[in-house]
Amino acid sequence: MSVPLLVCDFDGTLALQDVGDALCRRLADPSWTTWEQAWHRREVSLPEAQRHMWETVRASEAELLAVAHEVGALRPGAAGLLEAHEEGRVELVLASGGFRFYIEALLGPRWDPVCLYANELEAGATGAVCHFPHTELHSPLYAVDKSKVIARHRGDDPNRRVIFVGDGSSDVSVTDTDAEIFAVKGRALALACNDAGRTYVPIETFQPVLDALTHP
Repeated sequence: MSVPLLVCDFDGTLALQDVGDALCRRLADPSWTTWEQAWHRREVSLPEAQRHMWETVRASEAELLAVAHEVGALRPGAAGLLEAHEEGRVELVLASGGFRFYIEALLGPRWDPVCLYANELEAGATGAVCHFPHTELHSPLYAVDKSKVIARHRGDDPNRRVIFVGDGSSDVSVTDTDAEIFAVKGRALALACNDAGRTYVPIETFQPVLDALTHP
């Protein structure tokens, strides 16, 4: 029998804050919020919004990482998810609409064996340039569609247990899957589940997720 698949978002989920937004708040031109708001109204895709947001960020990667380390604390219980993966009790996959450079820096080398889907960013004095390499996971709104990540990793076993943990607007596609959803309390994913009548478990730490792995 396959071990459970656990797909986890990063910004606002594994990390307590949305690190990408925190970097923009600190280092982007104020006009970045125009594109953020357009994305939340679904007037543009997330990749389009990110291209415009990040082109106003004129900072080096070192400057970006310095801020990321200030704001990028992990949610309590994150180490327990990694331990469950290391012990073979779950297949942990990280799926993010954010950027690999700060995710890898914040997680550190111990997380290297965990599969990570994220976007790429080139920092520079004339503005940052975004790249979206996971074309097989694209959808009209997302560069990394979390529902497609689930489909890719669940394999050929229709009965495999699938758990998703997320928080924001870029996670809403999972409401159309059969995954067990753990949603950060009060955030966009939880609200979308409420609107859709979709069962989910509200979380503030990863303890409910760890408990579910121990006691299905």
